[in-house]
Amino acid sequence: MVTHPQCDTALSEALSQQMHMLQHQAGAALQQQRALIEENATLARALAKAQQRCEQVAREKSAQIAELVSAQTRLRGEAVAREDALLALQDELRRLRAAPEATERLRLVHQLLYQEERNARLSLENARLQKALAAQAQAPRPEPAVTPVPRPVPGEMATCLDGHRILCVGGRGGALGVYRKLVEAAGGRFMHHDGGVEDRLAQLDSALSAADLVICQTGCISHNAYWRVKEHCKRTGKRCAFVESPSANGLARGLRRLLSDALVDDDGAVQNASADGMAVGIAQTPWRTPT
Repeated sequence: MVTHPQCDTALSEALSQQMHMLQHQAGAALQQQRALIEENATLARALAKAQQRCEQVAREKSAQIAELVSAQTRLRGEAVAREDALLALQDELRRLRAAPEATERLRLVHQLLYQEERNARLSLENARLQKALAAQAQAPRPEPAVTPVPRPVPGEMATCLDGHRILCVGGRGGALGVYRKLVEAAGGRFMHHDGGVEDRLAQLDSALSAADLVICQTGCISHNAYWRVKEHCKRTGKRCAFVESPSANGLARGLRRLLSDALVDDDGAVQNASADGMAVGIAQTPWRTPT
């Protein structure tokens, strides 16, 4: 168009201006294209990294799911094994309870527990006596005072229990009349529970609450009854004597043991008097309700 014969100066100037503007627009479009290409490359790299992270998270979740499934299978197997072991132990327990020697074994267990408790009580008594002996050895001896020694009088035993309730747990059914006469002769009121043989164990709690003294014949009561008696007396501070042999003599020894219990020492443990002083303790020691 510039070389055309009819192209004048004004047209040539206008064409130059138009071409100059087209060059600017082409340059701007080229720069914009380059920016878009760079942005596209950046987004492509970010997308690749995001895809890698997603693939890694998916692999980790798959591994966790597989581990949880394996742990669930293992725990189910252990639960089944424990249930089988529990059933086997229950069958073994029923078999042992049905065996003839189960009663004798239970009696020996009760006797062992009673002996352990008695040994602990005697150890405390021994320690207290040694402490008192050492204190007496260090203190100056006062002049002995001459006081008359009281003698047990026949019939005085009837005032020792003073109408308090004596609960006998266990014992032979044929000897209940003898037990009752022995307790009533000592001035007490006789109560009885067979220790879970025929009487319900729920009745034992009410009987223990109503009693003032408890004599537990460990050789002929159930294991649950033994522990109920021991726990109740320990919790309430109620005096209790554990007797091995279910007999009238054993009941008498239990009464003497209860009536000859000493007061609580500094350590808070109930001490028993010696066997030689039991008979005198019956006649000389009146019953005092523990506070």
